[in-house]
Amino acid sequence: MIGYKGTTPHTSFRQFTSEKLTKREFKVWTRCGIPAFVYEMILHYGTSKTVSNGLVLSDLSSKPITCRSTTTTTAMNNTKSLDTARETLLKQFGFLVLAVLDLVKDAPAGSSIFIDNYFASCKLIKTLAQLGYGVTCTLRSNQLQKCPISTEKQFAKKKRGYYEYFISDNNTCIVVGWKDSTRVLLGSNHIGVQTETKL
Repeated sequence: MIGYKGTTPHTSFRQFTSEKLTKREFKVWTRCGIPAFVYEMILHYGTSKTVSNGLVLSDLSSKPITCRSTTTTTAMNNTKSLDTARETLLKQFGFLVLAVLDLVKDAPAGSSIFIDNYFASCKLIKTLAQLGYGVTCTLRSNQLQKCPISTEKQFAKKKRGYYEYFISDNNTCIVVGWKDSTRVLLGSNHIGVQTETKL
């Protein structure tokens, strides 16, 4: 979040945050590398829109559709078809998954991606596995897609260090629940439960 006090930008670009000193802010999502360089930024405005060059996944292909036109009418029709395709993807994947897909579209296939739990879900892990990306993330309890992992209360009765895991039927997603002071949920499509090591 980037604080802003001016009035120049369109109001839809600014997010209102009542609990902060600077009430109006820009929400910017970024794709960063290991050396902490920002490779791509997306300015967010609203739950259905993102300032981006857009991603269209036909059959889960990571190649965006590019349109060239010699007439204004054709260009407008192409823009409408891209918007329609994006709306279809929004309904199919959801807004947060689509934001991540927009950010990783230029990353080479086979890259390992680490995602914040705000965006992460089992659906996203499976989708990125189909596109050829390795994903590791922390998960929230409401993003497990009926994974039968033990609840917070059941984990509270276990000793620290206890863990359990479940793998999807098609081996594209593993969810690991681990007991620290509370339950920690991890998801991945390329890292499994390794040999235990005492620290």
